[in-house]
Amino acid sequence: MNYDDEQLFLIDVASPFEKAIQSLGKLNMPGFEKGEVVALKSGGPRMTVCDVQKDALESHRVRCVWFEKNKKAEDTFDMKVLKKSIIGIRQ
Repeated sequence: MNYDDEQLFLIDVASPFEKAIQSLGKLNMPGFEKGEVVALKSGGPRMTVCDVQKDALESHRVRCVWFEKNKKAEDTFDMKVLKKSIIGIRQ
């Protein structure tokens, strides 16, 4: 049989358990996207990624925002000191 591109499509048959395992694997993937929740590898509050920038040395800098009590705080971190976090689970 010959199929052209218009006739082919993929069906996602992964179980919910397999999808959960795949998403957990993404926690160790490098790179961050705007809106993701992250934390310092050394600990601290969960923060939201506002921006990701590449500096002159090709190192990625991640600008984050979080709240300390009712006061907004923000800072920029090297990507290597951050880890992805899951909302609702303290890591």
